Order: sequence, then C-alpha cells, then structure tokens
Amino acid sequence: MLLIESPEFAGMRGMWNQALDGVLRKMAADNNPQGSVTLKLNIELTYPTVETLIGKRTAKVPNFDYKITTNVPQTYTFKEDLTMGQVEMEYTPESGVTLKRLPGQMTLEQYEEESEEDDT
Repeated sequence: MLLIESPEFAGMRGMWNQALDGVLRKMAADNNPQGSVTLKLNIELTYPTVETLIGKRTAKVPNFDYKITTNVPQTYTFKEDLTMGQVEMEYTPESGVTLKRLPGQMTLEQYEEESEEDDT
C-alpha cells in the first residue's frame, strides 16, 4: 500500500513541513490570525510497454507531481449594515429580482403628506 508516510514521498513531506514552519513564523511575526498551507498532489497513470522474462506487457506507472502553496493573508474587513426597510424580494422570470414594499407600508411621500394634514 502506498501511503503518505512511504519513503517515495519523503521529499514532499519535508517541503510541506518547511512550508508549515514558514507560515507559522510569518503569522507570529505579523500577528496575523490566519494562514494556510495547501498541498495539491496530481497523479497521472501512464501505460508503457515493458519487457519481461516471459514477454512484453503493459505496465501501469503512476506519475506524481505536487504543488505546495502557502498563504498568510492580510485581511481587510469593511462592514456596514445596509437596511432596506420593510421590503421583500420578488422574482419573476420577466423582471428578475425586484424589491417591493410590504403591504401596509407607506412611502416617504405618503408619510409626509399625512404629517402635513395632521399639522393643519
């Protein structure tokens, strides 16, 4: 059974360990709360013909390549609550997504007109 612990992957494990150490050091130095180490292992089978003592046969040969990516992002967050008021979303294929007032809600113009009537 081929495992990540197999000797064939020793070089890859060593590189991953170095990458992990580097990310942790960078996070500590920059007081960054997030980081990542990604290992992508691609496997491709090839089917060469090989000579044996009893003749030729097709072999299944796995080819591995890997990529290790590190990331210590600088995260910027902009947060704002965008209050739409008492509206609901409606979808129709013809008009797409639209927002409409909930039943019983007044427009600003209606509210101002009603307030002016109360003042007189």
